[in-house]
Amino acid sequence: MTTGCPPWQRLASSGKAGHLAAALAGALSPLALAPLNWWPLGIVSAALLAWLIGALPPASAALRAFCYGLGQFTVGASWIYVSINNHGVQSPLLAGTITAAHSALWALCCYALPWWLWRRLPLASGAGGLLWVFPALWVLSEWIRCWLFTGFPWLLIGYGHLQTPLAGWAPVGGVLLLSFAVAQSGAALLCLLQGNARRTALLVLAVLWGGGAWLNTVEWTQPTAQAPVRIALVQANIPIQYKWEPSQRQEIIAHYRQLSAPLWAEHQIIVWPETAQPNWYNDSLRLLRESSATASATGSTLLSGIIERQGERREDYRFYNAVWALGADEGRYHKRHLVPYGEYWPLAKWLRILVPFLDLNVLSGFEVGAARQPLLQAAGHAIAPYICYEIVFPDLVREATVRGASFLLTVSEDTWFGRSMMPHQHLQMAQMRALENGRALLRGTNGGISALVDHRGRLVASSKLFQREVISGQLSARDGLTPFARLGSLPTLLLCAMLLAMGTAVRLHNTPEATA
Repeated sequence: MTTGCPPWQRLASSGKAGHLAAALAGALSPLALAPLNWWPLGIVSAALLAWLIGALPPASAALRAFCYGLGQFTVGASWIYVSINNHGVQSPLLAGTITAAHSALWALCCYALPWWLWRRLPLASGAGGLLWVFPALWVLSEWIRCWLFTGFPWLLIGYGHLQTPLAGWAPVGGVLLLSFAVAQSGAALLCLLQGNARRTALLVLAVLWGGGAWLNTVEWTQPTAQAPVRIALVQANIPIQYKWEPSQRQEIIAHYRQLSAPLWAEHQIIVWPETAQPNWYNDSLRLLRESSATASATGSTLLSGIIERQGERREDYRFYNAVWALGADEGRYHKRHLVPYGEYWPLAKWLRILVPFLDLNVLSGFEVGAARQPLLQAAGHAIAPYICYEIVFPDLVREATVRGASFLLTVSEDTWFGRSMMPHQHLQMAQMRALENGRALLRGTNGGISALVDHRGRLVASSKLFQREVISGQLSARDGLTPFARLGSLPTLLLCAMLLAMGTAVRLHNTPEATA
């Protein structure tokens, strides 16, 4: 490095200062998402990562990308600390250690590895590599977190663009295609600032943003002939520390009955949140029968989250996190994608052998629901139900749309995460599922944020955090399929694979060894 280099160039090529700058750039990216929604920061953050990595050797590029990921997950997933410290009854030191380890693991897998590959493999460099290979690798990093260790598809940068022209790409290729567009916009911005391939960069930006704006005018799905459905979401705001206390059961039940009493006659669908019943389904039959009878008498349907227990003897018990339809329509759904350690123990069989006194059924012993379950029926429409973080998996949700779902439903218990970013992020991801599939969505939570979302991902009505209230409104059922609903994320992944292959071919063709 020469002393005549500008300060910004010295920062990119330096060691510790460059790594610190990468961590700060990563910390910017969650600010582009809910609740702040400062979406330009996502583009700037991607541009900074591309600039800070530059032409570094593989090991240095991996370390710098790791620092970027560490900054991103430390800020964006800080709510993990809130859950462990406030409700896991763990010390701040232990909660902080677990949160830091979580951030480091995902930074290593989703950033260090892809950007090590970028510098290690013969991929195109220069403006071409920046404009095409960089966004392809970005999508690869986000795709990895969609399935690795059962998946943690949080903080995908495309979520920040629900209300920008780029949103038009969501029904075409899903949130991963939006992330590609954001990363490519950042790369194009960097090209413009560095004076490299400016015409190409401007053309890329025109296609991304102009094309997205035009796609926003396309109606991929159509409203059905039926009248809009009248829906009410009951948010009882039961404190999580009291929810499972036996002494609180009657009071909790009374809250739900009181809040729901004036709703039955005026609404076709009433939604109670995940685990709304503070007891097993088998032990709550009386309340459920009463609620079901009331709903049936008024021609409405109750959709309620509940824990279901199957089996006659304790040693044969099987537990399911479920959603039940009661009243005018009946049915149930068992959660398919469980939360590790929260709802099941990985390697439970071996843990029982090694630690025989550990009762895994009591701690986290839920069973996985069947892969293809019947859709729930309500108000004459098929409804695709999802519980808690199932809604954050794009390709899991779109499967039900192909099977004929007219509405999407998600119930959740976000009270575990306090007034952190998490409830806002969770709602934003649910909104993206509505936009991707062209389906209105019902979101019922215990402590917020409950919401009615239209088929374009826009909020029709929503609640506030930690407030007892009822949200009501009308949503229209939709027919037809978006391109994403038909094909899922596969076309976007194939596009990225093709770009990586082309980048490799270009690099090999231009090396002296290849032309000799």
